[in-house]
Parts: sequence; structure tokens; C-alpha cells
Amino acid sequence: MNHLRILKATLSGLLILYVPLALGGAGSVGRVDFSKGMVKALQLNEQPRILSTNGDIFLNDLVETGDHSFALLKFIDDGKTMVRPNSIFSVSKYSEERREVRLDMVKGGAVIETGRIAADHPSHMTLDTPLVQINAQQAKFKIRLCKKDCAEESIGSNANVQLSQEVIGRVVDQRGETYAGSQEVRRAEVKRPLVLGSPVYRSDYLLTGADGYLLVVFADGGRTALNANSKLLVEDYRYQEKGVKDKAFLRLVRGSLRAVSGSLGKVDHNEYSLATPVATIGIRGTAFSLLCNCGCGADAAAKPGLFGRVRQGAIQLENGAGSQLLGEGQSAYIPGWQGKIEVLSVAPAGLADGAGPPQEEKAVDMAALFGKEELQGIPPGLYLTVEDGFLRLTGKEGEGRGVALDLGRNEAAFVDVNGKMTRLASPKGFQLKDESPVPPRSVK
Repeated sequence: MNHLRILKATLSGLLILYVPLALGGAGSVGRVDFSKGMVKALQLNEQPRILSTNGDIFLNDLVETGDHSFALLKFIDDGKTMVRPNSIFSVSKYSEERREVRLDMVKGGAVIETGRIAADHPSHMTLDTPLVQINAQQAKFKIRLCKKDCAEESIGSNANVQLSQEVIGRVVDQRGETYAGSQEVRRAEVKRPLVLGSPVYRSDYLLTGADGYLLVVFADGGRTALNANSKLLVEDYRYQEKGVKDKAFLRLVRGSLRAVSGSLGKVDHNEYSLATPVATIGIRGTAFSLLCNCGCGADAAAKPGLFGRVRQGAIQLENGAGSQLLGEGQSAYIPGWQGKIEVLSVAPAGLADGAGPPQEEKAVDMAALFGKEELQGIPPGLYLTVEDGFLRLTGKEGEGRGVALDLGRNEAAFVDVNGKMTRLASPKGFQLKDESPVPPRSVK
């Protein structure tokens, strides 16, 4: 299906959904925070109305902007959408009570910032487009449906712009209560539930509840599985960043994990290390397990200290009492930072291997998780740029139908008219333009 027929079909579907305000009893779901130029709202069987600043937005409104026209919409859950010129945008669902949002981007583009409804889970917030369905969580992103206009707009501007690498890992398996938060002061108040595809960032902490399980794959191919009641800090992680030495430093605060190292640490053992309250572990290209019952959150009924076991390769244990190289098949116990490292003859309970290969060793598609491509020219299709949060794109057309692509902070993507989705190595210049229609306030 070509792009024009997709657009016509989407418009037809949207009109079928519309119910007149007088009959449907739809209430206001937001207001116009700022309006510039010709902006109007349409409802089936109703006369179009002009949308001016402070005007109401109603359920099933079809918002249309003209040339050089903008509308900044603010919704009841504090979500925001800036509809750019020559765009068609609609509000199909918006209910705080049922915690669901559905928006439709039919033509043109918008900058969207999700509100309270989308804070907990991306399934609560859906943005439908002719080519993909987008689910968003705690996100701010830019979307643009392009024909020839984007290429014309980019004439004379910088071609491609590099974005700093923010996403260092992704969730590939998850059960129960699992969360991530940032150790950065400016983001410390934000805690986000983790789902399949969720991004992991440098300086994140990862939490699992009493029924939680989490498997993260990192950009170097390393995997870390967190079991219930665990907390892991990503103190630092750098991999294939321009001008920066590769390194990873993790900290297990409490609970248990199983890990398989990736590229980091296989050549230079100082690249990858993991700390606990009672010992620091140097990674030697290995698969290992740790159980940390120490410090804040320790289980008073269990033996305090750190248990470790190596399944493949080796790890170097170091604390105030000395160091110990632990080889394949070996286990150890450390009672405290000054406690002697004790090599065990039998694997401790909870760290012994079960039947079959461990979950953290299952095959994953690294290209799908982290792969990026350079896009030649500016072909027609859908362009996305994520400033913050998590997006999952699910294809609706052609070879992309049913395929998912996950995006996190500072990532960009392109979907061609046949539905193929590509994570971009660098976005196009027009994707990063500041399109805010609101003039900056003067400071007196």
C-alpha cells in the first residue's frame, strides 16, 4: 500500500470513529495553550470551529493546522502536543479514570510530551500513524510524516547531526515488579516501571520486587539477570564511544544476579568490574553468579555476606582481607569487607545450576537491540526523534508488519513507506530543529 492510500484509509477510519458532541456527550479533554495562524477543529456533522488560545479540546476532535500555523495543546493529565504547520491530528481517547490515551497523527508532524496517564506503562498511551503504532512511557518525542517537504526544508542546512549515546542496555525479559531510576540529581525523582524493550541508561539503578525478575542485555553483548528483591547500580558504562575508553562498573547493593560478560573485560581486565558491600569483583570474560545478603536491605534470617560462583572463566575477588582468583566451577563466601575469602567445596544454595541452559544465555538479536544505520537522502516516510523516555514502534505495513522497534533517550528512527523500520545512526538536520511556536519570555 503506498503512502497516499494509507493516508486516505486512515482519514476514512478516523471519520467513522467521530460522534457529534451533542449526541456523544463528550467533555473537554484539554485546552489550547497557544495558537498561531489558522487552526481549526472538526467533528463529524458539525461546523468547523476555530481553535484559539484557551479554547477547549474535545474527545474526537480532528485538529488541523494551515500554513505557518501551530497549536500547543495541553491535556487533562498534563500531557502536551505541539501540532506543527500543515498537520492533521486527532484525539480518539483520553480518560484519566480508565488511564488510557489514544492519539492519531494523520498528516504532518508534532512534538509530544506524555503526561500522568503514560507514566506507568507504555500500553496506556498509544499514538497511531499510517505506518506504525507507537506506545510511549514518560516520553518527549518529535514525529514527522514526510513527503517531499522534509527534503525541501533541509536544503542549505546541516546534513546529519550526531547524538550522544545514552542507551547502554535494554530489557529482554521481565516478570513481576521491576523498576529503574536515575542516580543523577536532576532525574532522581523519576522512577519508571520496566517492561520488555525498556532502555537502560548510564547511572541508572535497577530494582526488583518480591516477585521480580529482570534480564538486561548491554551494548557490548554482556547480560545481567536480577532475581527478586535485588538492587543493581550502573555506576559507569562506556562502549565504543568516540574518544572515550571502554569500561563498565556495576554495583550490586543487595540480592542476587547471574551475569555473562560481553566484549568488555576480555582483552583488558580493568575494563569491567563489579562492586558489592564486602568485595570488588574483577571480571575475566566469564559467566558467574552472586548472592549479596549484606548492608541495607539484608535478610536477617539468612547468613550475612556475599556468596559467589563461577560457571565459566574466572573472577578476581578483592576486599580488605586480601584477594582470591575464583576459577570455573568454584564457589566462595565472604562474611564482610575485612572477612577472609573462603573457597567452598560445594556450591551455595541458590547459586547451583538448574536443568538446561540459564535464561541469561539465550540468544538475542544484537542488531535489533542496538543496531543503527545511516540513511541516504531524505526519502518520504515517518521520522522520529526521542528527547526522553521510552517508545515502542510496532509496524503496520509490509515487511514491518508486527515487528517492534524500541527507542530511548537520544535515539532516532525512520519508517519507510513500505513499513521498514530503521534506528538511525544520526538524525537528519530537520529532525533536531526547535519548532516551538511560543516566543521566549523576556527576563526583566
